[in-house]
Amino acid sequence: MVEEELEGMQVAQDLVRIRERHGLTQKDIAARIGVSQPLVARLEAGKAPNVQLKTLIRYAAAADSSVRLSFVARRKRAVTKTRATT
Repeated sequence: MVEEELEGMQVAQDLVRIRERHGLTQKDIAARIGVSQPLVARLEAGKAPNVQLKTLIRYAAAADSSVRLSFVARRKRAVTKTRATT
């Protein structure tokens, strides 16, 4: 279920987009947030498991951006009611 939610998110693509928009390299971001360049590459590829929200916030701040988190209600499943016949 969590994996399905993550698939619908565009976090990795957004990271690349904000970095490139500001003319930064993965090495630049890594230096600004205190991680390795390979970790930045994994973040941008969506291959970094268990990414902490604070890491994403630091990444965004390094690219002069911010993180917006929202919660959206799932669609309710249709409930089929059956009538008991007598």
